[in-house]
Amino acid sequence: MSKEDILNIFLNLDNISTKTSGKYTLEESIIRELFWEVYNSDCDITIPPFFKNIGSLTLSYLDSKYSPLIRMVDVLSNYIYVNIKKGNKLDEFLKFYFPF
Repeated sequence: MSKEDILNIFLNLDNISTKTSGKYTLEESIIRELFWEVYNSDCDITIPPFFKNIGSLTLSYLDSKYSPLIRMVDVLSNYIYVNIKKGNKLDEFLKFYFPF
């Protein structure tokens, strides 16, 4: 994959409503981060875009009741969240499940 490739992104997301104080929608944020240059005022640097050619961005919001994949990700993310809040290290867990 190169910066010149046209990138098509398909994301399956949990449809649980979450509120943020963000200025942009999730779709806008993804596009801004991947395809626009970003200025970091703290470091006074401009970060070039990762990719130059926007293809498509498809966000699918799924109910975990009907999607085993979303349900599995929900359980995994809750496990990680709870362990981080407790101060537990997740090094061994991550090495086991993500050996790459």
